[in-house]
Amino acid sequence: MVRLPDRLRAETAAEYLASRGIGTRRWYCPGIYAHPAFLALTQADDHVVVKHLDQHLLGLPFHLQMTDGDIGRVTAALQSILALGGRARSGLAKATRSAGARAGHLRVVG
Repeated sequence: MVRLPDRLRAETAAEYLASRGIGTRRWYCPGIYAHPAFLALTQADDHVVVKHLDQHLLGLPFHLQMTDGDIGRVTAALQSILALGGRARSGLAKATRSAGARAGHLRVVG
């Protein structure tokens, strides 16, 4: 799991990585404060930190069958989206157009 910088939302990074054949997961979102079983309980605050983490935590692929090449592909794609920063959405459109031509996409197992 990675915590993305404030300028980059997990949803945007997940879409970008998916366009490169890399699956992701969103854990802990929504936060427990938003789960139906807890909605009726009195809340102590407005959960600013948890809400921020909802938008900036992203689970990356990890499994025993990952090769060094798989790890390199995930790392390179993550570095690429981080370099785009606030321009991630425009970079996503370009990446999506060319993603179909790529072979050997990494998929999350499990």
